[in-house]
Amino acid sequence: MAAHAFVSEEMVTQLRALAHAGHNGINIARVLNERFGSTLTPQAVRVKCVALGVSLRPRKAKRELRFAVDEHTWVYVDREAFRRGMTVARFCGLLMRLVAADDIAGAVVDDAPRRRDERAATRALADRLTATHPERRNGASAP
Repeated sequence: MAAHAFVSEEMVTQLRALAHAGHNGINIARVLNERFGSTLTPQAVRVKCVALGVSLRPRKAKRELRFAVDEHTWVYVDREAFRRGMTVARFCGLLMRLVAADDIAGAVVDDAPRRRDERAATRALADRLTATHPERRNGASAP
């Protein structure tokens, strides 16, 4: 189908929004066809995206962290991830997002009393996570 099948600015706006949200050409064509009663093909969507300079490629994570941890920390994180049915990477990412979203980094690191034992700091973080998200108590799985 020719690129002229995009008959309204609203369709183009929807195309941009869907592409930005990570949808591929097939999904975008389906959504636009349902919403606007058009007969777009995935190829027509791809052609229009090229013409608009819109990328349909999946986005990669913008940042990646890698760091070493001691054995106790690894065992703890591995156990907590397993209890929640997550990978260690996903669990650590969740911890980082919760600390950022709740703006509690100062409470976890800077503003907390100095601890001589790293295990106490790890336990305190787990307690704060559980207190902030009670649905995660007793190893309840995340939805």
